[in-house]
Amino acid sequence: MRAVVTTLRHHKYVAGIVLLMVVSVLASWLLADEIRLADVSALEAFLERLGVWGPVALIAFVTIEVVIAPIPGGVPPIVAGALYGFEGFLYVWMGNIIGSSIAFWLARWLGIGLVRRLDPKFDERGYLEQVRRLWFFYFIPLMPVDILSFAFGLSRVRFRLFFAVSSIGFFVSMGLLTLFGDSLARLIF
Repeated sequence: MRAVVTTLRHHKYVAGIVLLMVVSVLASWLLADEIRLADVSALEAFLERLGVWGPVALIAFVTIEVVIAPIPGGVPPIVAGALYGFEGFLYVWMGNIIGSSIAFWLARWLGIGLVRRLDPKFDERGYLEQVRRLWFFYFIPLMPVDILSFAFGLSRVRFRLFFAVSSIGFFVSMGLLTLFGDSLARLIF
């Protein structure tokens, strides 16, 4: 038991980030019916009604979804794949990159002062070492990586590195989800 407590103390930031990711998944699942964003047909109908402005709305929606973490993020790539095919992948990829960049900079500009007030012993070097272990989550579809973007903003990770790794990760994860949506649309229609 003592070893578990010591390990949790040593990895408290990673444990906190993973806990926030789990809470985000649960909140998305619990709030999906309330906020009606998990309704694929409603989102699809909305984007179709917008016509040529649908892709712009999709990019904006995904960007907002990333910055406001509890909004479910798995549906837009699937809908984008079904509606727009490969172009839909580009739209959700851009939205995720823009939203993650905003989250990173919000945390960088506003979050570090708050963290230092809440935890005066905040060890930025130790935090960075712990957070660096979480890069792989960007490559896994349906993972709530929005919180990671804020977490990396609190670290001393250079934006260029963050941008490169998250862009490649979103390329993989959003590519898989939009391909699934496109395949599903081809099966049904």
